[in-house]
Amino acid sequence: EVSPEVIRDRGLMCEFGVVFASVTVDRAGAVLTRPVVSMRGVVTGPGAGPGDDETALVLDGAVREALAHAGRFTVDTVREAARKAVRKVFAAQARKPLAVVNVTVM
Repeated sequence: EVSPEVIRDRGLMCEFGVVFASVTVDRAGAVLTRPVVSMRGVVTGPGAGPGDDETALVLDGAVREALAHAGRFTVDTVREAARKAVRKVFAAQARKPLAVVNVTVM
């Protein structure tokens, strides 16, 4: 049996789409590579939302800026900065996709 939470999450992904972002940092919090972005169910292209590459560039800048202003590095700082950046990138769209962020510390 599928739980109500899973049904709810699937409904949200179906309605809004989802952006998956992966950010890799070192133990000091320095960004090691440009974030990797993958989208499902998100409309992109001319007249619509940005593509993977444009979104990755915005995420990269937002994460680096958040880490520069943070008193100390935490995975939550990186995750929240990336999540907010995804929301900002799609702010002009009526339906903002869900953002799922993975942070890898190497």
